[in-house]
Amino acid sequence: MTTGQIVTLVVVIVLVDGMVIGSLFSMARGSLKELSKAFPGVAVVDGEGVDGGQGSGGKRFCSIRVGMMKLGSCVHITVDRDHLHLEPTRLARWMGLSRVSIPWGRMKVTGRRWGQVSFSAGGVDLSVPNWAVPRALDGAGKV
Repeated sequence: MTTGQIVTLVVVIVLVDGMVIGSLFSMARGSLKELSKAFPGVAVVDGEGVDGGQGSGGKRFCSIRVGMMKLGSCVHITVDRDHLHLEPTRLARWMGLSRVSIPWGRMKVTGRRWGQVSFSAGGVDLSVPNWAVPRALDGAGKV
């Protein structure tokens, strides 16, 4: 191959990769913005926690799924008696996710497997770690 052919091949590969990555980010932004609009962030309430536990609790750099997009280690999750709070890391904010607080009563749990709980809220399908959603919501949530 000549130098010109190699340069052309590299440029084509970079352009195609850029289009694929751009379309994936665009798809993810739609679900993320819809979720952020439906459930804007509210302050975490200290006091009685989920399932009658003490205080609010949470973990940093958790992996969740929003729609078809998996966000590996991109969200800090906090739970209190009223909401599931999702605080995005810098990468997730860059992708369009702002702070989200989903009320427990607006979740419809659709299943639990492999350490994750799947649910629907505000027309968006999500999966978060099992510890973040109380088992009392299985079959009891509403959209």
